[in-house]
Amino acid sequence: MSLIAKAYKIWEWYNDPAAFFEDITGLTPTSGQRRVLEFLPTNENRLLISAASGTGKTKVLAVCALWYCVVRPVFFMRPMNVLILSGSLEQSKVLYDYTSEFIKNSRIVAESIDTRLKTETRFKNGSSIRALSCSERSFYGKHVDLLIIDEAAQKELPESLLDHALSVVAPIRGSKLIMSSTPCLLYTSDAA
Repeated sequence: MSLIAKAYKIWEWYNDPAAFFEDITGLTPTSGQRRVLEFLPTNENRLLISAASGTGKTKVLAVCALWYCVVRPVFFMRPMNVLILSGSLEQSKVLYDYTSEFIKNSRIVAESIDTRLKTETRFKNGSSIRALSCSERSFYGKHVDLLIIDEAAQKELPESLLDHALSVVAPIRGSKLIMSSTPCLLYTSDAA
């Protein structure tokens, strides 16, 4: 692929993240996924996704993480760091593992990888994606450009996460927090 064709493709992906989704997943985004993707290039900084199981939340979040590390640095002229948190490391890795699958589907994305580890990908442009468990020690003191909290309504997540989430997101233009979860009902019992 020529440099001009690559530059045009990245410009297209920046202006239409749904095209990035299609190119790296081979799928057409649903209307809900498209709304999440349209959030990426905006100046808005918080998004809450609440959707049923099987609607593609995890896939679209993996695409968001890759878009942030491959496409956004070209226009902001600096590396982007993405942190994926969930109730457990295994849950965070489910989302992270989707990025592995999608990297293989695009030559531009594959060529942008520097190193790929079990829970971290480093890009040649200095960007990174890390998947961690949601313990205070793992995320406290970190500052990232995109914080993805998957399955945010789970009881395994520490209450302090929500208190600290905004401080984890770097106080720079373009930084975002995306929280995603399957709706859940809380049952309480008044029985004594």
